[in-house]
Amino acid sequence: MDQAQPPPQFRPQDGRSVRGPGTRESRLTLRPGPCSGAKIEIENVDRRDFTYLYNDGEGFVFMDVADYDQITVGAATVGDAANFLLENQQVQIALNPPEERAAATVGLTMSTNKSAPQIWTCPSRPGFPTYEAEYPQWAIGFQYFGGITNWMNPAGTFPSRSPVKTSTSGPGWVLAADATMKIDGRWGGGRDTAFKGMPPHKAASGIPAGGNHVHVDGSARWIRFEKMLFLHSWNTGGSRDAYFYQEDIGPELERQLARLRPRP
Repeated sequence: MDQAQPPPQFRPQDGRSVRGPGTRESRLTLRPGPCSGAKIEIENVDRRDFTYLYNDGEGFVFMDVADYDQITVGAATVGDAANFLLENQQVQIALNPPEERAAATVGLTMSTNKSAPQIWTCPSRPGFPTYEAEYPQWAIGFQYFGGITNWMNPAGTFPSRSPVKTSTSGPGWVLAADATMKIDGRWGGGRDTAFKGMPPHKAASGIPAGGNHVHVDGSARWIRFEKMLFLHSWNTGGSRDAYFYQEDIGPELERQLARLRPRP
């Protein structure tokens, strides 16, 4: 007889969204047959990688990381695993293995060969990307906003204006920006494997001078730190303050600008 599948295994990570394995399995099911006494049925179970986004009041909304389709799963199905779900904990300075594989399909590959040109870092942070097996994730050398569906910041959680699909993205939406981040309450804080060299462009005072931004339309722009905003981080409690600038942030956040200004 069929056995119920166990709930997904959850592991606490440094703000990472939690995803299940991306494998395909076949299950043999034995059932009584009308004549022979038993028959064998082969059931294919397709396991796919999803990111938990939010609870919409009717269930838990997940996004397929392969094609960005969203599904709603009822509370009865999620069960006790709901206690471990964190809304859209997407880290813009790291890629986990499913994201790495997705990037590779369009030629954006990871490499630890430091002598080769790197697309996942900038010249001011030459030691990246680095692989952190304990999470597991690749720490990259800049903030990458592709696929981030919600922004988390000191004002709350809001639908993002980051490029999930190019067909629905604004031309001026930021795809990547320098890692202008204050870690553990100070500029230059945090572990070297993820945060070394942050912020990459410091003024004489030690605070950031500014950062480069790349947009969906391919344009690039330097933004002074004083103009940046705290629009998204996976931790908004003061230990992972992240800054970049985008003109189109939506009317809800326009009303919250005072809470998003940079804190030197």
